[in-house]
Amino acid sequence: MTGPDVVLKTVPGVCGDNLPLRFGSAYDAAIVYDGAAEELTFQTKDAAGSLIDRVALRAGINNPSLVVNDPGADMDVRLEGDNDANLLFLDASVDRVGVGTATPGSKLTVNGSLAFTTLGAAADLNSQALTNANIDSGTVDGAVIGGA
Repeated sequence: MTGPDVVLKTVPGVCGDNLPLRFGSAYDAAIVYDGAAEELTFQTKDAAGSLIDRVALRAGINNPSLVVNDPGADMDVRLEGDNDANLLFLDASVDRVGVGTATPGSKLTVNGSLAFTTLGAAADLNSQALTNANIDSGTVDGAVIGGA
């Protein structure tokens, strides 16, 4: 017979639908399952020493989602690719996103090429800095901006 190495179950009347697993001698980290909310959270201590949600997996029928940095803390998020350590980097301290860079200089910074078939633009596009853009003809690198 094969199966999981460890099975954890809540005990009716003892901990309800919640099952916390705590780690470290001072409970520095925890994994908490909340059955009522259908949510699994990964927690670590903040600067004040309180456990806070860092990642939440929500499987509920009304709001299935993956939430990273739920409390809105200054916690960067980095997704690695096979050859790019900063394939996607979220810099929480400045609320910026980097693609291919860990130091985004604006709301979205792309270190590499960007491909699209159609680019919709706001009316104030003329005030923005673009490379290989021709505002008069409505193209960026040959792709049409907007569309009829």
